Amino acid sequence: MTTNDRSTRWPTTHCWFLALLLALPVTLPARGQEPELATLFPLQAAIEAPADRFVRLDLPADVLSASRADLADLRIFDRLGVEVPYSVDRGDAAVDGLEIVRTLEPELVAVEQRTEEVGETTKRWIETYRIAVPSTLREQLAAATASTRAAPDSKTGAQPPGRWRLVIRASAGRFVRQARLTTVPADPAGQPVLLADGSLFRLPAPDRERFHLDLPPILPPLDAATDPGVAEAWDLTLEGETGPYLAPSIALVQVETVAGRERLAVPLTEIGREQRDGMTVVVLERPRGLTPELLRVRTESASFHRALEVWDEGPNRSETVLGRGSVSRAPTDERIELLDLPLGTARGDRLRVVIHDRDAPPLAALAFDAVIRAPALLFVLPDEASTSPGLDAAAGDDDTLRPASGTLRFGGARAHRPHYDDAWLDSKTGPAAVRAGRYDPARVLPATLGTVKRSSIFDPTPALAFAQAPGAPVEASHYRHQRIIDVQPSADGLARLVLRAEDLALMRADHADLRIVDDADQQIAFLAVTGRTEWRELTVSEPNVAQGRSIYQLAPPVAPAMVDQLSLAPTVAFFDRTFTLEGQTPNGPIVPQRGRMLRRPGDPRPWRIDLAASRMASFELTIADGDDAPLQFRRVAGRFPIVEIYFPARAGQYRLLLGDPDARPARFELERIRQVILALQANDAVLGPIQANAAYRALGRVTRGGRWQSVVLWIVIAAAIVLLGGLTLRLARQEVS
Repeated sequence: MTTNDRSTRWPTTHCWFLALLLALPVTLPARGQEPELATLFPLQAAIEAPADRFVRLDLPADVLSASRADLADLRIFDRLGVEVPYSVDRGDAAVDGLEIVRTLEPELVAVEQRTEEVGETTKRWIETYRIAVPSTLREQLAAATASTRAAPDSKTGAQPPGRWRLVIRASAGRFVRQARLTTVPADPAGQPVLLADGSLFRLPAPDRERFHLDLPPILPPLDAATDPGVAEAWDLTLEGETGPYLAPSIALVQVETVAGRERLAVPLTEIGREQRDGMTVVVLERPRGLTPELLRVRTESASFHRALEVWDEGPNRSETVLGRGSVSRAPTDERIELLDLPLGTARGDRLRVVIHDRDAPPLAALAFDAVIRAPALLFVLPDEASTSPGLDAAAGDDDTLRPASGTLRFGGARAHRPHYDDAWLDSKTGPAAVRAGRYDPARVLPATLGTVKRSSIFDPTPALAFAQAPGAPVEASHYRHQRIIDVQPSADGLARLVLRAEDLALMRADHADLRIVDDADQQIAFLAVTGRTEWRELTVSEPNVAQGRSIYQLAPPVAPAMVDQLSLAPTVAFFDRTFTLEGQTPNGPIVPQRGRMLRRPGDPRPWRIDLAASRMASFELTIADGDDAPLQFRRVAGRFPIVEIYFPARAGQYRLLLGDPDARPARFELERIRQVILALQANDAVLGPIQANAAYRALGRVTRGGRWQSVVLWIVIAAAIVLLGGLTLRLARQEVS
């Protein structure tokens, strides 16, 4: 890192330590040895699953909340402490509703068509079609039926296939038929068994139609000789009172839906709320492991329709709006509501929700949920009695399910994302449940997760202990101002403080004159995160009215201050006037802004004026009123930037130094691991009031960095000028005398 007066570098051992931290081993250690990797995770939960089988573990909300969003700080270990590779199913939204359709064309064995008299003028048209059940369908239905009857409550046995339907296709433009599907008895003494019945129809104006019968998922029993089994032929009987015969074509269709990941609704913690300018602004804490797909609004209000938008906040945030739309609820007999707002990918640790209430009261008992598509881990736990588990067993046909145990370790944000060889998941040689790189969660055996506990082998040494050593000293006497900082860092050894307009007004615009030092004036490395803003009110003078114009003086709460937008909320419901805004900077006035202020009737929004990025001491707003009364403002606010400072430090007291116009920007090696630092948890430090730095010496600034030579030179030059001037004046007087 570099200071104003000297340049040093941290010992290279720190870099090697960091490299070791970021490149944690993902190779499997010897059996029976507890891997050092396991000590990085503060939380754990037991896993139970069938041994040597391809299984799925759905991650609950408490695991996701404690983990990083990319699940880098999550590992699976078997009973002997060996790392188990896994693949992550994040629930790609593209597979929602994905259907696998299988169609079989059964052989038509026999046809019977007849009519029956119903009363004096009505006939009943009856047609029966005997179809041979395809052998593949018979085998599949028999296996599923037998398995379910043998273990109806089993959660680890074979899963039932997708539902089958019998579908007809007929050319008639209009028809109504009662349909029955029955089995053909295996012997003459047997009785047919009803499989399905219902109505098939096509009705025009308006068009309505139904062409299928759903087969039961579990076939009814036949007789003792054939149960459990499937008849080799079925009879489809169609009856109706309008002719002619349908003579349909018949197909058997299976529709198997590949389910997406289950969605979880996780309550979000509110950390701030304000109501202004017809808006409710709520700041929500986003646990780092939760990346919401939807934001769900919860409220007790019975009827509403509100526009809202969601913004990303905090380190690594996205610069664009995450979501924009509306939520509503209608008080009808059947409750109609739309409370979910789709979101883009959030990167910061907070969400800012802006609800446009306009003149309506704020929503009652307002709260929010993050709706996420719960990710799942796909893996194979080895048989505890086996020393060389393989994937072949996961796809085998052995119905014996032997239990296996393991441990899920997670949290801490200290581990590097693992890179496993998971090509087998997408290959044709992988488990039977995997097809074309996708799989059906319903056909993968589930693993269960026990209660989350603190890990007994977790090493609590702060992740940033290596970076807590102070750096090179700084000349504190060069800084005009200071603030005392009380630090109680997080478990990771990281602290955070927020600099607002009061601090930024004492600093240079590039924030170069900012240092954190210990009691020996040694620098503490830090990261500065910019981009966040806050709204604060400005003081507005009474207007100076002259010649149809009103002139207002606007003063920010701190001067000079960087303001990038003004929000003006007049008390009148309608106005349409021209304005001129001139800002005063420490270096003089800026180019005035001119424009039109317009509020249409019924629009409660404040008027916004975008400003150039300059440090303003004050504003003068001139409004052309004509013969109208001057505007009165309910509120005038400005949008001010704030700066977040993250720094690794031990518990104790430090000083924040501000205000050195000649300072060079600080450069720390910490910047090279910015993403790692910002992924860790940080505790907020307590800032004391702004004070004058008692050690400040103006002369010290003048003489620093070899400047004393220039000072001496100018003194010599000035003395020479005075001396020469005196000699010249003396000679001139002698000549006159």
